[in-house]
Amino acid sequence: EPKVIAQNFTVDLDDTGSATIVATDIDGGSSDNCSFNLTLDKTDFTCANIGANIVTLTGTDASGNTASAQATVTVSNLTSPMVIAKYLTIYLDESGLATISLQI
Repeated sequence: EPKVIAQNFTVDLDDTGSATIVATDIDGGSSDNCSFNLTLDKTDFTCANIGANIVTLTGTDASGNTASAQATVTVSNLTSPMVIAKYLTIYLDESGLATISLQI
């Protein structure tokens, strides 16, 4: 049976608000006496996942034996928002005032 060791991991979202991790990001030194594969139950993260997320790392060896361990994936968003303003002509009223509204 594989010995699965999971380690916590932090991932930053990219400019599109997404991030992908792989099993080796979470593997903390898993082993087995024969060949084995590691898989994760969750690999894709978005803005909806900012903060702590529990993932399960599962090892399956050549004999079909499995073992699992959990880790925390902390998703952060370090990308500053970008605002692009359109060219705008504003006409003032008789008292020299104008009102601008913003719609997002």
